Amino acid sequence: MKVTVILPVYNVENYLEECLESLVNQTIDDCEIIAINDGSTDNSRLILERYQSKYTNITVVNQKNSGVSKSRNVGIDLAKGEYLYFCDSDDYIEKNLIEVCYEICERDKLDILWFSASIIDYLNIEKGNKTIDTDMQQFIDSSKIYTGIEITSQVIRNSVLRSYMWNKIYKRSLFVDNNFKFNEDIVYEDVDLLLKILMKANRVKYIPQKLYTYRRRENSITTSEVSEKTINSLKYVLESKFEYCKEVLNQHEGNKELLLAMKKYICMRMELLTLAIFNFKGYINEEYWGYKFKKYFKYYFSIFESNYISEYIQINKIIKMCTRKNIKFEYLERKIENILNEKYIELFKELDLNNKDKLIGIYGIGNHTINLIKAYERYMGRVQAKIIFIDSSKSKNECEEYLNRKVINVSNINRYNFDKVIISSFTYEKEIFLNLINHINYSTNIIRFYENEWIYIYLMKKYR
Repeated sequence: MKVTVILPVYNVENYLEECLESLVNQTIDDCEIIAINDGSTDNSRLILERYQSKYTNITVVNQKNSGVSKSRNVGIDLAKGEYLYFCDSDDYIEKNLIEVCYEICERDKLDILWFSASIIDYLNIEKGNKTIDTDMQQFIDSSKIYTGIEITSQVIRNSVLRSYMWNKIYKRSLFVDNNFKFNEDIVYEDVDLLLKILMKANRVKYIPQKLYTYRRRENSITTSEVSEKTINSLKYVLESKFEYCKEVLNQHEGNKELLLAMKKYICMRMELLTLAIFNFKGYINEEYWGYKFKKYFKYYFSIFESNYISEYIQINKIIKMCTRKNIKFEYLERKIENILNEKYIELFKELDLNNKDKLIGIYGIGNHTINLIKAYERYMGRVQAKIIFIDSSKSKNECEEYLNRKVINVSNINRYNFDKVIISSFTYEKEIFLNLINHINYSTNIIRFYENEWIYIYLMKKYR
C-alpha cells in the first residue's frame, strides 16, 4: 500500500461528501482511506457507510466520541500505507494530491513533504470569504532537501511555522520508529506533536503547489468555545514545548541557527498562549501564570543573548499583557526597556540621519516615514542630514514637498548621489526594493528599515 489517508469525522454532514469525493477520485490507485467516525450525532455515519459500500478502499471505524487525537491514533494503528496523510473531514483536497506527493517522496526519498494550501476564512463572511495563501516560497527553497532541524530552524526564524498536519505527507516509519502518537488528553494536539515530528525527520522538502483547501469556520475544533480542557491543554502545550525546547538545546548545543530558532519558538509560544489564555475570562489563575512566566523568562534570557530586536518586542508585549492582569515583572520591564533602547540606538545609528554631511534618500512618504523620524529624534536627537524623499507616484517635475523637503520620482534617482537610501514602507517593502534596484545605476547603501515586521508593529503602535 502506497498511502493511507486518515480521516477523523465528527458531525460534518454538510461538508463530508465533498471531502470524500475529493479522496475517492484521486489519480492514484494504491491508496486506502481510514475514516474514523467519532460518535457523530448527525448523518455523518450514514454518509461514511454509503461510501464504504461503494468503494473498496474505504474502511469506516465507529467509536464513541473520544476526540480527534484518539481518531488519528486509531488510524495510525490500522494504517498499511508507506506514507500517512491526515485530512480534516470538513475540507477537501486536489485530485492529484496523493499522486504528486507520493511520487516526489519516492523520488527524493523523503520523510516529510510539505505543500501549500488555500485557507477559506468563513468567519469573515460579511467581508466575503477571504482566501489566505500559505505559500512559503519566499522563505523555503523548493528545490532543496532539508534536514528536519534545518527546515525547523528556517520556518521558526521566519515566523511561518503553523501547526497544521494536513499540509504535509509523512513517512509512516517516522511515526512507528519514534512511537509518535497524538496526546488524547488535550486539544491543540497538532501543536504538541508537530515540532517533534519535524525534528526527527532526516529529509524534508517543500513544494509551492496548493493541494489542499481548509475551511476556517465556526464550531470547528480550532474555533470552538473555551472550556476547562482548553485551558488545561494550553497550559500543557506551553509547559511541554518549553521543556522540549530545553531538551533540544541540550542535545544540539553547538547549532547556533537552531539555538536562535528555539529561543524564538519559546517566545512565540508564550505570546500566543498568553494572548489566548488572557482572553478566556474566568479561567485565569494569576498566581499560576505569574510563577510560570517568571520561570520561563529567567530561562529565556539565560540561554542566548539575541541580536534580534523582534524577540524583545515580543517579550515586551507579553509583559504588558501580564501587567494588565496584575502579574507584574518590574525588573523584566526595566531590563527589556533598556535592551530595546540599546537596540534601537544601534538600528538608528546605521541611518546616519544626524550627519549633516550626508545626502539621504527616504523612499516612502506616509505614516511609516513620520513614525520613523519621530522615533529617530526620540533616540538620536534632531535630524541633520540633507534628506530628499523618493516616491513612485509623484510627478517627475520635482516641485512637490513632504515634511518641508523635496520629493522626487524614483525615475530621477540617478540625478542625485545618495550616500544611503532608506526604504520606509512595510506593505510594499519588497516591491519598492526591486523598483529601486531597477532604477539606480550607482552603488549605494540601501537600508530596508521595515523589513522586520516587528519594527513596523512597534513603531506604528507607539507613534500613531
